[in-house]
Order: sequence, then C-alpha cells, then structure tokens
Amino acid sequence: MSSETPEPQEEVATPKKENKFLEYALAEFDNYERDPGVWAIVCVESAENLKPLNLTGEKYTKAFEQASKRLYVKLRANALLKGHTLLTFINRIIWIAVFGLAVLGGLVAYIGGAFEIIINTLSEKLAGRL
Repeated sequence: MSSETPEPQEEVATPKKENKFLEYALAEFDNYERDPGVWAIVCVESAENLKPLNLTGEKYTKAFEQASKRLYVKLRANALLKGHTLLTFINRIIWIAVFGLAVLGGLVAYIGGAFEIIINTLSEKLAGRL
C-alpha cells in the first residue's frame, strides 16, 4: 500500500442541464430552425477553417456540413446555457428583493404599531367569545 493519494480526475460526463441545451441545439440544426446570428458566425468560421484544406466539390460540401453542425451545436448550446443562467440569476435577485421588501414592510408596520392594533382587536373579539 502506498501513502500517495491519487490525484482527482476530471469528470468526463456533462451535466444534465448542459445536455438538454446540446439536444435542443442539435434539434434546431436538424430541423433547419437555426438561430440566424449563430448560423452566420458558423458559416463564416467553417468556411475559413476549411480554406487551408483546398477541398472542392462534394468533399468540401460534406466537410462544411460536418464542421458547421459541430460548431453550430457548440455555440448555440453555449448561448442557451448563458441565457438560462442569466434568467436564473435575475429570478433570484427578484425573489431576494421581494423577500426584503416584505421583511422591511413588516418591520415598518411593527414599529408603527399596526400589529399591536391587530392583536388588541383580535384579543377583544376572542375575549368576547369566551
């Protein structure tokens, strides 16, 4: 038995959320419902990356389709993930603000004596029943 501790290995699997965005981006590509901004970037970059290979005809078309598919899915999934992360972050900020306002409103009402009035009114009504 050695006293050395093994180094932690990086996980190969991607998180479920990221897989969801990769699947969505792939479905967009396959259904020709591509995001125009991402598709424009993909077309230019794929063409630039294939220039040094000097491919022509069907070989170029096939290589372009494969390269553009990989790049589109990667870029679109990344964009979807960033959008989801931003919306989640904004949602948390809103909930923190709402909770803060509720606590602040309760504190103001307590200082202003609103709870004392409510408690006295309820006590009087309950005392009348007993």
